[in-house]
Amino acid sequence: GSKIEAVSWAVVLLINSLILTFIISINGAAYSLFWATLIPPFSFYLVGRNWGSLLSAVAFAVCAFIVYKHSQNPEPVKVGLGSVFNIIEVAIAHIILFRFYEKTRFAAYDTLAEKNRLIKKLAETDKLTGLFNREKLDRTLSCLLKSSNFGFILLDIDYFKEINDTYGHLEGDKALVIVASKLKSLSSSKAICARWGGEEFAIIIEGATLDETKEIATTIITDINNIHFHEKRLSVSGGVTINHRDDNTLTVIERADSALYRAKKNGRNRIEFIL
Repeated sequence: GSKIEAVSWAVVLLINSLILTFIISINGAAYSLFWATLIPPFSFYLVGRNWGSLLSAVAFAVCAFIVYKHSQNPEPVKVGLGSVFNIIEVAIAHIILFRFYEKTRFAAYDTLAEKNRLIKKLAETDKLTGLFNREKLDRTLSCLLKSSNFGFILLDIDYFKEINDTYGHLEGDKALVIVASKLKSLSSSKAICARWGGEEFAIIIEGATLDETKEIATTIITDINNIHFHEKRLSVSGGVTINHRDDNTLTVIERADSALYRAKKNGRNRIEFIL
């Protein structure tokens, strides 16, 4: 904040003062005016474009005045060893300076890219379970409907309200996390798992047939039913479908939801499907 700004001003004023003092002290001789070309990059980098422009204008005004004085009493231009050293030293300083700028620029780009990746992850991830959220799932469904066949599973934790009422909402959250972890471990690499909302989860399996989708759903339900939670076993019900050529996002979800409702009605801890 203010400390960084103060240090930046101290550094830029020190550098500019040293350069101008050197140029003035030898009256711009031996190509010393080249040192003034270092003032703009330092000033712009340290104090921004507005103050950088002003400081650069002041520096070049000083240089212009020195050149003007020389023009009133012109002398033959002499290129001595000091002139050569000034040119070489300024060139080396520019190279070092711009290498530093490039390094910091790429570091800033990498930091920005990492932050963008984090923001993107947060925007499409459910905070509690670490699965994708509904918005990400909706976008994925829309994309796959245009390009690929897939299986779709809608899952619901059985008697979830009783878990909350009996053990409290924190324990209900634990149940959600447990089921989410199991979904991550059981689903194939082509599966996209998401928290649909509340105690519901959705899974898209790209390229899966109805039988393959049913098999995956059955495995998930069986494995989750083997998890002991307090003195009971967890269980989920599932609705399964696959996409049709004329489907949209809503029709796929409606079929899976209808199948899920049928599974609940027929006793829970099971799957039903609608083709």
